[in-house]
Amino acid sequence: MDALPLSQMNGRIIVRTIAVALCCVVAVGCKTRAPLMVAHRGAGDLEMPEASLSAYSNAVATACDIVKLDLLETKDGVVVMGHDKDLRRAMNWNVRVEDVTYGEIVAHGFLVPVGGYAHERIVRLEEALAIIKDIPQFWIDFKQFSPRFAEKVLATFMAAGIDESRLMVATFSEEALAYMREHHPAIRRVGHIGIWKDEERGFWHSNVRGASRTREEQIEAVVAWRDRFGLFGVNMRVLYGITTPADVAFLQRQGLWVSLWFVQSAETAAEYRNAGADAFVTDHVSEARRGLGLAISE
Repeated sequence: MDALPLSQMNGRIIVRTIAVALCCVVAVGCKTRAPLMVAHRGAGDLEMPEASLSAYSNAVATACDIVKLDLLETKDGVVVMGHDKDLRRAMNWNVRVEDVTYGEIVAHGFLVPVGGYAHERIVRLEEALAIIKDIPQFWIDFKQFSPRFAEKVLATFMAAGIDESRLMVATFSEEALAYMREHHPAIRRVGHIGIWKDEERGFWHSNVRGASRTREEQIEAVVAWRDRFGLFGVNMRVLYGITTPADVAFLQRQGLWVSLWFVQSAETAAEYRNAGADAFVTDHVSEARRGLGLAISE
């Protein structure tokens, strides 16, 4: 197949970006469009180190709608990609990212090999954005937070030509959500919601309230979190059926955009599409799309 002219490629990117943004704005209560695909830590489909250059390239190749970016800062102020505050899991190195310089990390070696990818290194935010800048939207998850760090990160997006309309701050961090509401209200805020049950004591718990006797009380507490932080949406856990299709409908009736983590199988995707979920956070885009009856690039 002949390559598309650059002008035509750019036109397609613009149209896709506008379409995804419109889906996010009008999604609540809409049952006809497919959920947006959120590439978790850049993964997409193939077995490869998370938050690596290969992972971000794969997010582009699978035509994800949103990519989730976990952000940390090194001792010398370099913004790098990574989920954990230390490098034990990523590099078999028991140090905290904030305690070492970027140069020291690079000198130490590569990320732990996954799926035959043996020479991947930790990635700077600028490097990631150079690859994924044309993905329609971005989730920012500050894994360490300070106002100074937040402003540095946002400035990096602006320098890459990515404006606030394409950003969401999606995080567990109450400090980050509160700061963004006050200082950057135009950037949409999505609260990560973790609900779990203490089987031994029979109580339910979450990051949005203390113990409760019922799961439904935890779901209702999400609405108070919406009001507290002016949330655009919530990211709900679906593992073990923690969040049900009825919960999705309830939260959408409260005016919330609802994404679900993690949707890793075609069966889970089919179940929650019927519930009208707005987005799926996944490491397996093709599986999720198969459950929706979609081709991988749709």
